[in-house]
Amino acid sequence: MNIMTFQTLTPVRGIIHFRTLMLTLFIFQLFVLSPLFSRDSSAISEAALPDYRVVLAGTIDIDSDGLVHLALLDGCRVRIIVSSKLSKYTSMQNKPVMIYGRMQGPSQGEPAIFPEKVKRLSSLKELEKIARDVESGLYREDQLPAALVSSRSEIMVIDNLRWNFDPRADEGRGKADFRRTTIDLSKVTRAIFVIEPFPPEAVAGHAMLFFEFAHGGITSLDGMASSKGLVLSIEAFLSKDQKYGLVEGLKKKFRIVYQLSTIEDRLEISLEQRHHKLKPFELELTVQQTRELLRASLDSACLDHSAEFYNTLVNNCTNNLVRLINMVVEPGRRVREWLIPRILYNPRATVPVLVPDKMMKKGLIRKELPVMMPPQEAIFEE
Repeated sequence: MNIMTFQTLTPVRGIIHFRTLMLTLFIFQLFVLSPLFSRDSSAISEAALPDYRVVLAGTIDIDSDGLVHLALLDGCRVRIIVSSKLSKYTSMQNKPVMIYGRMQGPSQGEPAIFPEKVKRLSSLKELEKIARDVESGLYREDQLPAALVSSRSEIMVIDNLRWNFDPRADEGRGKADFRRTTIDLSKVTRAIFVIEPFPPEAVAGHAMLFFEFAHGGITSLDGMASSKGLVLSIEAFLSKDQKYGLVEGLKKKFRIVYQLSTIEDRLEISLEQRHHKLKPFELELTVQQTRELLRASLDSACLDHSAEFYNTLVNNCTNNLVRLINMVVEPGRRVREWLIPRILYNPRATVPVLVPDKMMKKGLIRKELPVMMPPQEAIFEE
């Protein structure tokens, strides 16, 4: 298979069935009220922040200069932007907390979070158990959170990038090839927003970001393997006895994982193994915006998301990608997240099959690319 033989097509705006849209809006009205995004008085206005929401857990650390950081379970530190009295955090020094908030944009210095809600935890035992479960293999073989090894200028080294997955290996349990990978951000050539529809296609599907690179942009650390690019796929983090469902995704049943893989690996899984088609849309971004989107995607993938739940409506594969894109584009081109703030979520920011049409109207899509069709028979059904 020629991995990326995309050709130019005239953009064709999808026709959305009126009843489907009304049903979607109704579902959102029923389920969108979520404690995940409750705000406190210190919250920063949504319009001012081209960034994305996260839920992080760790311990509060205040240094000698009065700067407040959150020490994550994986050893990383995230700056907390304090907009209320420092004493609020002084009383939490070295205490475990869970923070709901917004990560700042990619060009604003060290990783930082604007807290919307800070919740004290009795202990970190639950989160440590989640980390142990990942290490002990209780989660699916094809999913593993990424980890940042190093970052210098335009070169990032990342652990746990998936290069291949064979669902038939290990007596049908599946076996994935995760590698430490070197990524040269200066060699990224374009970003592509990809929809992977699945039944019922009127409302269901998966969204991903594909990044294409010039030769040598993606290499295994030993230099023995190279790839044409990488994929960010934000997914429900499933244990081996779980199966994804749209309704189950509303019930805090699943954690979330920002899965990184090579383009070749993703095409093999989607087209050959799952027998799904792919609908790609090249994003209208400058060279600098493409690099910023790539860096933001890698940074977000390497954050500790162990305290965070996947949600079919408000924290899913699609709206997290929309937030990342919103971070790097001009205010007038950002996709509005809420129709009615904190009450009614925008279906065109979270339902995969509705998002491309909105992105076209916002000037975010340069061109629609040919649909990539699967072979006649699936090798493996999820």
